[in-house]
Amino acid sequence: MSKYKRPVALLNRVERDGELSWEGSARGYSNPKLPDFRQFCLDSGLVKYAEGHPSAFGLGLYDKNIEDFISYCDTALKDVEFSPSYKVDFIYSYNDIDLTRTVLSLGNHKELWGQEVSEPLLVVENIPLTKSMISLMSRDKNPTIKIRLPNDVACIKFKSCEEEFESLYPEDGCTTLTIIGKPEINYYNYNSTPQIIIIDMEVVNRQ
Repeated sequence: MSKYKRPVALLNRVERDGELSWEGSARGYSNPKLPDFRQFCLDSGLVKYAEGHPSAFGLGLYDKNIEDFISYCDTALKDVEFSPSYKVDFIYSYNDIDLTRTVLSLGNHKELWGQEVSEPLLVVENIPLTKSMISLMSRDKNPTIKIRLPNDVACIKFKSCEEEFESLYPEDGCTTLTIIGKPEINYYNYNSTPQIIIIDMEVVNRQ
């Protein structure tokens, strides 16, 4: 779901009392045009059951209805744009000194974020990425991209890969990058440094 930015139903084919059906779990993806994925499934008139919360529920379909349900989804959702969108709290330029202060300040209050108070998000725009600013750590075990900004803020992308790193690495020029992430403080060897955990990023330009 996080990769394709779409609602997902993960179903297994089972046989009960001589009748085939597909049963499992479904998860909705936040989208203003699809606020209740469970009700969307029920509205098809094709499901055996859809029980649970609007965006996390158990789903069952009779085998004879599975193709019709897929067609229903294809038709009903064909005009829904599922590209990722975020509500952000701060937008900064890559070299803004206030970015460092904000990350340090928010990173010191992680105990405030929870179910009712969402963790703040910030955007860093138009980062002119050069060779000296980007590296790939733990290549063999847990590939992690690290981007060091001029104001000493480190931007970290966990669960990356060699291919993603190479797509960003500026061989002979500059890759202009915009990132969105969560502010944190990295504690290492009795030192604390500001960092942003990248949750999404976009290449704006290449030179």
